[in-house]
Amino acid sequence: MAGLYSEVADRSLLLAGTLLHDFAKIEEFKTSSLGLVTDYSAKGQLLGHLVMGAQEVGRVAEALHTPEEKSVLLQHMILSHRGEPEFGAAVRPICAESELLSFIDMIDSRMEIYRETFQETPAGEFSKRIFALERRVYHHN
Repeated sequence: MAGLYSEVADRSLLLAGTLLHDFAKIEEFKTSSLGLVTDYSAKGQLLGHLVMGAQEVGRVAEALHTPEEKSVLLQHMILSHRGEPEFGAAVRPICAESELLSFIDMIDSRMEIYRETFQETPAGEFSKRIFALERRVYHHN
């Protein structure tokens, strides 16, 4: 996508945001000895992966002497990757890269819903109503 919008989006920043936007989910959850998620951690419940991720990026960027603007932009991308506050974003996207990342994240989320739904819905039939999409979907051949 960055290639399509190279006149407005910094490809390196978009790639960094794409790779890092959910990395703090590792700390957001408790896991079993098998590595399966069992619950939210206390820190995960209190802060969430968006805030924890932005904080960690800020710490690492400072240690690496990254220019402040790059650090703040990457933190903004992490905090805004859910797009809108009603979808869990801490802030709305306000730069091209954060806007693109929020759409990439939404596409990924929606396609995962389709994948899971198609496992339960035979080809040629409509699914049950999907709460997250507010509709039924058709599983075509």
